[in-house]
Amino acid sequence: MHHGTGGGHPPPAVIDPYGHVTFPDLPAGAPLGLGLVPFESVTLELAEGSVLALYTDGLIEARDQDISAGMNRLRAALARPDLTLDDLCSSTVDTLRAEPPSDDVTLLLARTRSLSADQVAFWQFPSVRFPRCAGVAD
Repeated sequence: MHHGTGGGHPPPAVIDPYGHVTFPDLPAGAPLGLGLVPFESVTLELAEGSVLALYTDGLIEARDQDISAGMNRLRAALARPDLTLDDLCSSTVDTLRAEPPSDDVTLLLARTRSLSADQVAFWQFPSVRFPRCAGVAD
């Protein structure tokens, strides 16, 4: 299971154990870290052995191509269930990175595994309300 939010980045790619790549629909939102901006999270059920790919738009954007072309190139590059995560990451970045890069390029891959109940922890944090104006400087 993956809990997440778009956080101002393109949607994650999910690679199932057979190499089928999908891009789940996530709610749009402001980039994470801006503060004071609410965001909506989603929960995705992922099969054991799936790979979750989180990446920056610099990996898929090119000046002369539509963003969907970059996502299709990413889909093709990630459809390699036979590779280790290290090799999949390296081959994907090498395949998609523009020369010279016009933006930051980041790719994070994580493979899902089942955990027993004694290997899982859960924390619930209280909601915190922030004041509309934290202070005024003179």
